[in-house]
Amino acid sequence: MASALQELRKVAGYRTAKEFAAAAEIPLTTYARYESSPEKIPLPVAWRFADMFSVPIDLIVGRSEQPEGPIRGEVQARYDALAPEYRAMLDSYLEFLTQKNADEARRAARREERRIAAVCARLEDVFLAELDRERPDFYLGATAADLREAFRNYLAERADERQELEVRNSIDAIMDAYDRAHQELDLGGFRVFTRTVDGSALREPLDAGRGVYVEYDGSKGVAPEKE
Repeated sequence: MASALQELRKVAGYRTAKEFAAAAEIPLTTYARYESSPEKIPLPVAWRFADMFSVPIDLIVGRSEQPEGPIRGEVQARYDALAPEYRAMLDSYLEFLTQKNADEARRAARREERRIAAVCARLEDVFLAELDRERPDFYLGATAADLREAFRNYLAERADERQELEVRNSIDAIMDAYDRAHQELDLGGFRVFTRTVDGSALREPLDAGRGVYVEYDGSKGVAPEKE
């Protein structure tokens, strides 16, 4: 556990014991011993440290408990010096800023979610086109899980082959977007894969009995077999 002296030194801006020892004109080995055994600090040195850090000498020599969390720095000291009514005003403003920050973080998260959803939709369109062209028999007996796994494999292969860092670093996020946009339904013997993009649903059913891929026109309520 860090000593109070070590915490005070860091708060004061001295990142290393060597930096502070040089500033205090004390041999590094001597100062290191003070940090590890504050009760052995000579009284004149302890008073000097207390003055340098503007804290009680008891804190320097380890005779009082160290406050929880970081020892108060300049900002905390300035806050404590404010009159109660100004502290209340500052507290209110900080609460306002905290809420604004949280709101902006949520908006940023939604923007990123929409961006990833658009990337997912674009890549899935390319994937399905290539699947139709190169593996037209894939849909025979395929399930939603099969299609999902094939899409994930496509993303990984594409990232490796084309060195697409955005895809490589976002595969999990893209698959999360894929899962949000898809569901599997059972409509009177048809397994229907529903894909939602920008609020519109594209339904691509599989005939559960024959395992034949079909396209479904929801407005007409028919499911013509794909040629």
